[in-house]
Amino acid sequence: MFDASFFKSQLAKDVEAAGGSPLVEVLLLSGHSRRVRSVERTTDGYVVLEVFHLKGDQALYGAHWQQGGREGDATRETYRAAVSYEAIAEVLIDRAPVTADRKLGFMS
Repeated sequence: MFDASFFKSQLAKDVEAAGGSPLVEVLLLSGHSRRVRSVERTTDGYVVLEVFHLKGDQALYGAHWQQGGREGDATRETYRAAVSYEAIAEVLIDRAPVTADRKLGFMS
């Protein structure tokens, strides 16, 4: 089970080990997922995450972790989500770069 200490310290260590700017995704027991930009606040029962609002093909590339500051892509929409630790199934950290030139459908 995840807790405040994971989001306060361990996640930052795992992100750093993955190269500093990976894709971080929180998968919930409900089946939904959240692409995380940063951890805003931790409490005993829940974590407040700044998450990307993904539209269309934005889910295929970009939306990388940016905990240290706001110097990243400011054009992307974000919102805050308070997530109970008990609702979290897993946290994925993907360091593999995703290319923006990938086409879907018949044009690929």
